[in-house]
Amino acid sequence: MPGDLRGRRAALAAALAAALAACGRSSRPSAPPASPGAGAPFAVSVVESGRLDLGSVAVGVGYVGDGSYLDEGGRRLRGKHAQVQVSVPGTPPRSFERDLREGQRMEAGGFTITTEKIVDGRPHGRVVFLFSSAGPSKL
Repeated sequence: MPGDLRGRRAALAAALAAALAACGRSSRPSAPPASPGAGAPFAVSVVESGRLDLGSVAVGVGYVGDGSYLDEGGRRLRGKHAQVQVSVPGTPPRSFERDLREGQRMEAGGFTITTEKIVDGRPHGRVVFLFSSAGPSKL
């Protein structure tokens, strides 16, 4: 019996390690290869603590939840929001961090990025972004 218990513990530990590794995995996907054409809008989901790198812009999601935050005008609001970090490579590289709610838009790296949906999940939430061509970037 003790050997059987050790085997179960080892299997459980291996499964837990694999699940934790999958949660912490940081992938850098690019625009979908099957997109209908250049400039066609596409949606991407980024998990909390995850990062999406499209070359001309990188978007990270630091926090997803319901609570108090500051909007772009510096006003304190309460509700579902996501803390988003955006960076654009270059010399010098440019970046900013914002608390966004569903429906908000920003421009960076030649894209208009719309916060389509915020899902507050456990253990990690996620944000669905819609990327569309913006022309020359303001950031």
